[in-house]
Amino acid sequence: MFGYSLVGGVGAVTTFVVTFLMRRLAPRIGALSLPGHRSVHADPTPSLGGAGMFIGFLAAMAVASQLNQFREMFADSSEPLGLLLAAAVMFLTGAVDDLARCPRRRRLPGRC
Repeated sequence: MFGYSLVGGVGAVTTFVVTFLMRRLAPRIGALSLPGHRSVHADPTPSLGGAGMFIGFLAAMAVASQLNQFREMFADSSEPLGLLLAAAVMFLTGAVDDLARCPRRRRLPGRC
């Protein structure tokens, strides 16, 4: 039972810290959602919050892979790798969407 709490705690704390850092870093790298007719925000809003979730997930998986309680899952299965790849695809898709500034009508595969 302790293992689940440890993995969840590491994931939560890492996500919180990295999300806070991304809020500070986003304006410096131009990752902002600007106010406009399609926005509900009156002020520029930092984006790339998915980075915090992705890094928190990576940290939680790294801790879980080192605990005896979860060793069997990581040793004899490709599922953890599948989860990591799926999370990476979701993060990269969101990051491209946050940074590309494509008009909605052009958000089709291969067009931006």
